[in-house]
Amino acid sequence: MQNLLQDLRYAVRMLRRSPSFTAVAMLSLAFSIGVNTAVFSVINNLALRELNVGDPDSLVSLHRPRPNGGAESNFAAPFFEELRRPIFLR
Repeated sequence: MQNLLQDLRYAVRMLRRSPSFTAVAMLSLAFSIGVNTAVFSVINNLALRELNVGDPDSLVSLHRPRPNGGAESNFAAPFFEELRRPIFLR
């Protein structure tokens, strides 16, 4: 514990000797913490929160195959209406 206090006193003494370095270091830390908080808030709101729907287990993701491989999740309204029609198999 004594070494920690001695190290802290030394650090404060060194920071007082170079106020410009101290200011740049403090501004850099403040900016980094602010950006980190903002990015986390965006990610938390977009990806980590649960959806506000009645039954989240009933949600589906629609994809159709592309001719060259892969899948496409955006398509025109007529195609979506065609998917909504009930299909009855005999």
